[in-house]
Amino acid sequence: MYGIGISDVIDGHLVLTEKFSSQPTADGEAAGRSIFSPQPGNVSVFLFKAEENTFFGYHFEAYERTDAGEQYTGINLQQQGFGVNLNFWKGISGSQALELSLPITKFQYGTWYYYSLQAQPDGFITAQLWERDQPANMIFDRTVQLDPEWAKPGFTFVVTAYQGKMEIDEYQEIELTNEATVTP
Repeated sequence: MYGIGISDVIDGHLVLTEKFSSQPTADGEAAGRSIFSPQPGNVSVFLFKAEENTFFGYHFEAYERTDAGEQYTGINLQQQGFGVNLNFWKGISGSQALELSLPITKFQYGTWYYYSLQAQPDGFITAQLWERDQPANMIFDRTVQLDPEWAKPGFTFVVTAYQGKMEIDEYQEIELTNEATVTP
């Protein structure tokens, strides 16, 4: 993973910072982007912490050129002023539609969280969040079934901070030998 825009490495963490903007939901200047594509069936695990009032996004996304335009598919853990949600977006880039939004009501700023995401080839998506220092404290654990288009190869992940400060400690992709999900 590498930083783009307003970022720094402090104590081994990628730190994304951006000053308050009058358009906090616009694309941020601070981002981290993957250099490889997570594979369907594998589990992506991400350790992060966000400060109070940070608008952030963790985007597992794919773009595909079609005759109608650039098709966007995204599974986005994000906070954009309406609480933290896991959002599923799909459509032509620039006019994608929110297909499903799942609130994460127990999220607390200033706490280190592991976020795991697994997209199965059959369209099952499993997302989990738990506290780093209290692994038994699972604050979110959901599996949804969408169409198989959500797990095709070609996804990358992008972490953005629209305002505030977000720290990223690690990212892992875990290849499972059986089709189980990660448990803390």
